[in-house]
Amino acid sequence: MNAAEMVASCSGSAPSGRGRRATRRLAGLLGVVRERIRRADPAFVLTATGQEVGGVAPVGHPRPVRTLVDATLAEHERLCAGAGMPHTVFRTTFPELVRITGGEPAEVAEGSA
Repeated sequence: MNAAEMVASCSGSAPSGRGRRATRRLAGLLGVVRERIRRADPAFVLTATGQEVGGVAPVGHPRPVRTLVDATLAEHERLCAGAGMPHTVFRTTFPELVRITGGEPAEVAEGSA
């Protein structure tokens, strides 16, 4: 699986809760056609991340994952991210989330600039 597939299909893009992913924008950022952007099914998520849907962490995956982090998350002082198990989260900040994931801040939600 290549990085574009992982990000396009899975939890590799972290949008804020207030906006849906803009599929055309994501496709452009990833260099793939818009039709490749889709919601991953639970089996794909488990295979790609080693974690079950419901608490997928932005880190700790079996292989490196290209990660786009919704830039609107920077508006918040503290964030909560999945902690690797269903119904678990950890507190973080936007700069820390970008650092620990090696992510790229990006305008990924509809209505973003």
